[in-house]
Amino acid sequence: MLAVAVSACNVTQTQIEMPVSPAGVSSNGQPFTATQIDDAIRIAVKELGWTFISVDPGLVVARVDSGGHYAVVDIHHDDKGWSIRHRDSDEGLHFEDREGGAIIHRRYNMWVRRLDDRIRSSLGKTRDPAI
Repeated sequence: MLAVAVSACNVTQTQIEMPVSPAGVSSNGQPFTATQIDDAIRIAVKELGWTFISVDPGLVVARVDSGGHYAVVDIHHDDKGWSIRHRDSDEGLHFEDREGGAIIHRRYNMWVRRLDDRIRSSLGKTRDPAI
C-alpha cells in the first residue's frame, strides 16, 4: 500500500519519445504528401496554442507554455510521417537525461501526446491535392 502512495506522488516519469508516427493515407487512398503533413503540424500547433519558434523544410520548432512551465520540441517531418523530440524545458519539468532513458514531468508527456494526436487528426483538415 505504501508503494502505491509513494508512486502516486511522483511527478516525473520516463520521457516519451515520439518516433516516426506514420502518416497513413488520405481520403483518396493516396499517401499523404510532405506538404500535407507540414500543414497538419502547423494546424495542430496553432489549435493547441503552441508558439512557433522556427519553421524550416522538414522541421518545426514549437513551444508550449502552461501552468508556469514551458517546453520546446523539434517536430521533424517528411512524406513518411513525423517525430517529436524534446529540445528544451524549464527546471520545473525536471528533465533529466539518464542512460536508461530520459525522465521528465508527466505534464510534458501529456502535452506531447496531445500534439501528436492533434497532428494526426489535422491530417484530415489538409487540402487533398487530388481534389
